[in-house]
Amino acid sequence: MSTYAPPPASDQPGQPAAYQGQPTGQPYGAPSAPPTQPYAPPPYQQPYQQPYQQPYQQPYPAAAAPKRNMLVFVASILMLVGAVINIPTLLTYIEYGMGLWIVAVLIVIALEVVGGVMGIMYAAHPDKADWLFYLGLGLCAVTLVILILNLSAGVGLASFSGVLLPLLYTFGAYQMKKQASSSR
Repeated sequence: MSTYAPPPASDQPGQPAAYQGQPTGQPYGAPSAPPTQPYAPPPYQQPYQQPYQQPYQQPYPAAAAPKRNMLVFVASILMLVGAVINIPTLLTYIEYGMGLWIVAVLIVIALEVVGGVMGIMYAAHPDKADWLFYLGLGLCAVTLVILILNLSAGVGLASFSGVLLPLLYTFGAYQMKKQASSSR
């Protein structure tokens, strides 16, 4: 004779008997294991401190570096690239002996190199905006003279793009100048 007693039947037809907490393999009516608690992470621990010491304070955040004027920064990089691109033009003018053009292109290359280097160095320093602004004005003046010379020689408006970059550089320096005067 067997000691097996079937579990009680479910109220719904076709459903297995209700689970009563006995794992499989244990005889019916045997005590089940106590339920386990879900995992709780340990509480946050402050860094070690001596008794009767003031609570630990986080160090002060580092001071933010001044933001650079991106218009001046990008225009400076493009002016350095433009100075390198103007070197073959200068060599062509030297080969054909065009005196006024040689002087004008030499001045533009020198101003683009100086303006580009100073713009990259001082794009985050509003106190140096005056230098950048006056340098941009000088570069605008020289490129306008070259534009007028090109128009008189019949080249057309192809060199108008050479005036646009110094204008952007000067406008960015003007923004920095305005920022410096408002922060004082």
